[in-house]
Amino acid sequence: MNRILLSLFIIVAFSFGWQSNGIAQDAKLNKLVKLYFKGKEQKAVDKLWKLARKNDEIAYWNGLIDMTQYRYQHAWDDMISLLLSGESNVVLNDKQALYSDFINATREADRVMINTKSSLILRNHLVDYEPDTNVLDSAKKEFDLAEIDFANGDYNKAINHYYNAIKIQPNYYKATMYLGDGYYVMEVMDSALVYFKRASSMYPDLLEPRKYISDAYSNLTEYEEARKAALGCFYIYPDADMFYKYQFLCGMQDKSFERKWLKREIAANSLNVSPSVTNSPEWSTYASARAEMLPFCDSNDIVIQKNALSNATYLEVYSWEKMLLAHPDVANFAFAREMMNEGYLDCFVFISQFQSDLYPQYRHFVASNQHRIKIYIEKYLTE
Repeated sequence: MNRILLSLFIIVAFSFGWQSNGIAQDAKLNKLVKLYFKGKEQKAVDKLWKLARKNDEIAYWNGLIDMTQYRYQHAWDDMISLLLSGESNVVLNDKQALYSDFINATREADRVMINTKSSLILRNHLVDYEPDTNVLDSAKKEFDLAEIDFANGDYNKAINHYYNAIKIQPNYYKATMYLGDGYYVMEVMDSALVYFKRASSMYPDLLEPRKYISDAYSNLTEYEEARKAALGCFYIYPDADMFYKYQFLCGMQDKSFERKWLKREIAANSLNVSPSVTNSPEWSTYASARAEMLPFCDSNDIVIQKNALSNATYLEVYSWEKMLLAHPDVANFAFAREMMNEGYLDCFVFISQFQSDLYPQYRHFVASNQHRIKIYIEKYLTE
C-alpha cells in the first residue's frame, strides 16, 4: 500500500528520476527532458504534447504529466533563485496558468487511455480534501514523531505515537488511518481493519480508507469480503486503480471482470466549458447534444427541467443516447447500445466510462442508484 502523499511522490520521483534520466528511457522522451533542463521549458512541453497525441503511449502521457507538474511546482522557486542571484531580466510565471496546464495534460491523458496515474492525480487535486483542519498541537506533535519512526522503519514506535495522537484527539482522521497503515505493514490485518473502518466512518466520502479495507481483507485471503469492499469504492470514486483491484479479486474467485471502457474522441460534454470539435461523425453527434440540452440543465450538467428531447436526467447520458441512436451500426458501440436497451446506459456512462469531468453528475447519480450500480457490475461486467 502506498501511503505517501501523491503530490510529494511525483515531485520527488520526477526531480530525481528525470534529472538522472531514470524515467526517460525512451530516446525521444529523454531528448525532451534534456531540452527542458536546458531552460527551454515551454518548447519541451509543446513538443511532448505533440509526441503524446501522435503516439498515445502511456510513457509519453505520463512524461507530459510529470513535466507540467514539475514546471508548476518549481515555477516560483526558480524565479526566486534568479532574483536572489541578481538576475535583472526575470519573466514572472503565472503559476495558476501553469497549474491549469498540468491539470489539462492530466485530463487529456485520462481521456485517451486507462491510466491509473492520471486518474489518481485528478482525484487527489479535484475531489479529495484535507479533513484534519483543526488539529491540536499536542496531537500533531505525536503524529509527526510517528511519521519519523514510520519513515525509519520503526513501525512499533510509529504505532504508539499514532495511537497517542488519536488518544489526544479521537477525531484525528489521518492519524487514525495511518495507525491502520502501521498495523498493515506489520501484517496485523485485524487491527489494521479496525482503524481503516474507523477512518472510513469518519469521512465516508473519501476513497483511501475504503481501498485499504479491501486490501486488508485481500491480504487475509478473504476475497469475497475484499470484493464487497472494493465494490463499495465504486460508490465513492471509480478511479482506474479500483477497476484493476476488482478485476484481481474476481480472478481470485474464478470469475472474470471487464470494465468495457471505450476511448473517447473528445472531452466530456459540459455546460461549463467550450464545446469540443471533432472530425468523427459519431462524436460530432455527441458534441451537438450539449447545445440542445443546455437550457434544461443546472451548473452541474444535471437536467432539472422536463423537455421533449429525452427523459435523461444527465447531460452525459443524453449525449450518449443521441449518439447511439444516430449511429446504430457502429460496432464499437455494441455494448453501450446493449446497455441502453437494458436500461443501464447511465451505469455504463458513469462507471465504465467514468472520468473526473463527470464527477458532479456521477455524485448525483450514485446517491440514489447504488443498487443499480451493483447489478450493473455483477451482471454485465462480471462472469
